[in-house]
Amino acid sequence: MKAFILLISLSSFQIVFAQYYMRTKKNIGVYSAYNFGQDRILQSSVQLGVCSQIGRHFIPELGATFVSVNQDATFRSLNAAIQYRTRLLKIHERKRGAKCKLELLDLFVAPEYFYTPNESFRFDKNTYSLRYGLAIHHFETGGSKRSRAWLTKLEAYHRTYFGEISKGRREFGLSLRIQHFKTYDFLR
Repeated sequence: MKAFILLISLSSFQIVFAQYYMRTKKNIGVYSAYNFGQDRILQSSVQLGVCSQIGRHFIPELGATFVSVNQDATFRSLNAAIQYRTRLLKIHERKRGAKCKLELLDLFVAPEYFYTPNESFRFDKNTYSLRYGLAIHHFETGGSKRSRAWLTKLEAYHRTYFGEISKGRREFGLSLRIQHFKTYDFLR
C-alpha cells in the first residue's frame, strides 16, 4: 500500500511540472544575403536586414545593400520586400526518441523595391526586382522551448531587376535567415 501511494505521489508531482511550449505570433528575425554579380556592371553585394513572419506564408523584410568598392564596403541602397512562401516537400524525415525531425523544402517569390540615394552608382533611383528560389529549413516536433523558439532557413535564389537602366539585370544569391518566436507554456 505504501508503494502504491508513493507511485501516485511521484506521478502527480511530474504532471504538475510538465511543460509544453507553443509559439505566439510575435517574432523577429535577421537575414543576410550574398549576391553573386552576373553582369559586367553588376558587382557582388551583401544585404543585411530584419524580417518578421506574418501567418504561415508571408515574410516582410527591410534591409540595406552594400557593395565592395576597392576593398571597402560601401552603402548602395535601402530595400523592402514581402516574401510569399509555400511548402514544396519534406525531405529526410526521421524519428529520434519521442521526436520526429525533418527538413522542409519551400518555394518562395518576393517582389522587392530598392531605393538608391547615392548618385555615384549607375542604378535607377527606384528599382524593382523579383526574387524567387528554394529555401530549406529544419523542423522538430515536440514541445521544448528550444525547438519552438528558433527557426533557421537557408535560401538559394535568382533575382531579376526591372527599371530603365537596370532592365534585365540578373543575379544569383544565398541567404541565411534566423528567426526567434516568442513562446509560452501551454500547460500553465
